[in-house]
Amino acid sequence: MYEKENFLIENFMGEIKNTHDLFPCYYKEDEEKVMEYGGKLKYHYDWNWLMPVIDAIKCVDVDKYTLLDAIDDALICIDIEETWGRVVKFIEWHNDEKK
Repeated sequence: MYEKENFLIENFMGEIKNTHDLFPCYYKEDEEKVMEYGGKLKYHYDWNWLMPVIDAIKCVDVDKYTLLDAIDDALICIDIEETWGRVVKFIEWHNDEKK
């Protein structure tokens, strides 16, 4: 259920990391960005994974403050599922804007 959205977040972050063996991954097959994870992406239930994404979002130059405000509102409520959902909406909007 969360895999597609978590992969969207991972792509947004542009990170290939192997930190504390949380999710070892690597690229293969030449220029294709095919990722294989040794573990599950945890953006939807672990604040330690989600907060760096929010920090990255805050650095994106956008005029769409309502999306940023929605993320802040969810953070104030300390609701990780709601915050995660709003992060996904922001990234989807951001990706559409890049097209």
